[in-house]
Amino acid sequence: GLKMRETKDIIINGKTLEQILTDHSKWLRNENGGILANLKLADLQLADLQDADLQDANLRGADLQDADLQDANLRGADLQGAKLRGAYLQGANLRGAKLDFSCLPLWCGGLNFKIDEKQAKQLMYHVINLMQYSDIDTSKIVKKQIFKWLENSHLVTTHGLPILKAKENE
Repeated sequence: GLKMRETKDIIINGKTLEQILTDHSKWLRNENGGILANLKLADLQLADLQDADLQDANLRGADLQDADLQDANLRGADLQGAKLRGAYLQGANLRGAKLDFSCLPLWCGGLNFKIDEKQAKQLMYHVINLMQYSDIDTSKIVKKQIFKWLENSHLVTTHGLPILKAKENE
């Protein structure tokens, strides 16, 4: 398969991504040696990974909380289990990235980044599942074509989750 790029091999502004993430993690825990490259959003200090080329990077489990990933290339990156709470992702490219068990940010900084169809199906499956589980009437909101589109989602074909169906009694 495709060889993932390791964080020790990715250099950004003269530092390895491994060191940037270590420094960022220390800052998040208020430890000595916590260094962040940028001052943004009032007094919040963020790891500056703007425009970074992180394509195919192995970021599995990385703590990217509050990191600035604006316009970063994360295509094909392994972000499984990554902590992205508060991360600024606008303009980032996450097509083909592995996002299982990651924490995508649900705020305005988590809008306007690129995903692929597999990821779109995964997100839509979760949204519709939660709406139906919460007794929200999806018949007035979700078109029947979306249910058909989700039938071959990897959640169904690979992970064996049930095919979502429009509820006729709604």
